[in-house]
Amino acid sequence: MSLDFHIGNNRKEATYQRADASFDLQSHILLFEHFGLPEGKFTLFKRLEDYYKDTKFSAEELETLIGETHQIKTLISKNTELTQQLKQLLVVFEKAFNEQKSIWVFCD
Repeated sequence: MSLDFHIGNNRKEATYQRADASFDLQSHILLFEHFGLPEGKFTLFKRLEDYYKDTKFSAEELETLIGETHQIKTLISKNTELTQQLKQLLVVFEKAFNEQKSIWVFCD
């Protein structure tokens, strides 16, 4: 089971496409429970904290989400596996930003 990230204009479009990126449960636990993100920061990225809740990031939010993800990647830079997963997410976030589409996140 993983968090699957889909690019799409709407939920239906995103649902019918295969995932553009995935974030596994182990990495999620490591990031949100072991490292713990600072209180009051990364408000967009923290929408992913509830692993089982579907989430949407609108095209208008992506620039901020990309910035937060870069900052988080810097904070946890000593963990190369987690950093690599964040790099993969950044590729998808930047693609969606360039296409002016939303990111839809489903736990499948």
